[in-house]
Amino acid sequence: MKDNGHEEELQVNDRRRFTDEGESRFDAVDEPVEPAVAAAITPEELETWKQRASAAETKLREIAEIFRRYKDEHDAIRMRIERDRDLRVRESLGRSFMRILDAVDHLEMALQYADDNPLADGLRLALKGIYEALLAEGLEKLSLVGDPFDPQYAEAVALVPVENPELHNVVLAEMRTGFSLNGVVLRPAQVRVGSHQG
Repeated sequence: MKDNGHEEELQVNDRRRFTDEGESRFDAVDEPVEPAVAAAITPEELETWKQRASAAETKLREIAEIFRRYKDEHDAIRMRIERDRDLRVRESLGRSFMRILDAVDHLEMALQYADDNPLADGLRLALKGIYEALLAEGLEKLSLVGDPFDPQYAEAVALVPVENPELHNVVLAEMRTGFSLNGVVLRPAQVRVGSHQG
């Protein structure tokens, strides 16, 4: 609106009593009551209105708290669903890797008895490529030879008598390679473990 060639500034006062998060605003300004209206309100009516306003604020806080709890519960459910989904994906991937590893074991056993010829060399290269692809997907070989035997990572398929007491309960050889996927043992190794009788 223009007045004498000047544009009048439009001023807006935020009179909301609560923030968007449901908290009381301490800077909220109560609207001034017209003197004629103030005179028409009796002290009893004023007290009633104050009680109603207080009850409304309390109810609003309760609703804001219920909403906050609902939001927290919703976030927790969403996170649980994401964890469950990731677990199912890892389990499915693990099952797929186990089937591939079984086939790789058969190839390795066959190559142990194969003569050196171009076909065997080609199979060794293919086997190496399979291992590299599996390792690129997060599969890791467990290297346990020389480490103390740990049933979380290996199955003892044989106890080998040893003279040196330091080799007691130590993995001496791997009969079948073990693997882990993202830090979780997918397939324990099959190992020979030293046993000192002394």
